[in-house]
Amino acid sequence: MKASAMRWLRKGEAMDLGLYRREVAVSLSPRVRLSVIDVHPEHPRRTLVFIHGVGGQARQWKYQVEAFGLHHRVIAPDLRGHGFSDKPRSVYDMEELLSDLETLLLQLEVEPPLVLIGHSFGGAIATEYALRHPEQVDRLILISTPGEFRLHPIYRFLFHLPLPLLRAAEPFVRPWFHAPAHVARALYMRAVSRWVGWPRFRNLTQPALIIRGHRDMVFERPRFEEVARAIPQGEDLNVGASRHTVMIERYEAVNRAIGRFLEDRPTCSWQEPSPATISP
Repeated sequence: MKASAMRWLRKGEAMDLGLYRREVAVSLSPRVRLSVIDVHPEHPRRTLVFIHGVGGQARQWKYQVEAFGLHHRVIAPDLRGHGFSDKPRSVYDMEELLSDLETLLLQLEVEPPLVLIGHSFGGAIATEYALRHPEQVDRLILISTPGEFRLHPIYRFLFHLPLPLLRAAEPFVRPWFHAPAHVARALYMRAVSRWVGWPRFRNLTQPALIIRGHRDMVFERPRFEEVARAIPQGEDLNVGASRHTVMIERYEAVNRAIGRFLEDRPTCSWQEPSPATISP
């Protein structure tokens, strides 16, 4: 880590994530480069890999990068088709996303064990990686990740619209949705709508922390509530006064929970019947 970054962390000033961006080629034919935030202190305690969901970007992890970048190596990529990464007209299925992640970590010379942190569909990618490489993943943190990604009917209708109509809407959603229409549609059709996590969750061998927003209405509540129950070593944390992007809306609470989980301190388990374990 650069000395200037060390001074920033001590003073609590704003961090310029652009200083830690780099491009990594994950495919040569066709050439595909991912933009990744990589904060690498000299003697990291752990390596934390943050994976955003559909329409997200690496910058959404700003508060977590700031909180954990001093003592841990923190890696947060823009997924293929998102943010500053290349946006090819490729398959955008789970196999392609996993291949990108595997190649990225190999190119960055990341040494296991890893802690994978995924938001929404990023949690599905993290789950699949943990199942494929159990020896590499020490812990898993799933944020706002349901067992199935069944959208409200109006959103499903939008994804089925012809591409020209979806492209026409891009200027209106660009401030908060960081992927073009051809990427979003392909991801939904070939990966998101097909993924069912329940049997996969049961096969996880790592301790897992499940963080969800109490007011998350993007998917049906039971599809969030049952996730921790399906994971053998799953712990549930229901954060009050937050919605789908809980790691942004209640970042202090989320960071405290991640910190405790990394230190092996117990968080709230799913057996506790509290509807909101962290209040506003």
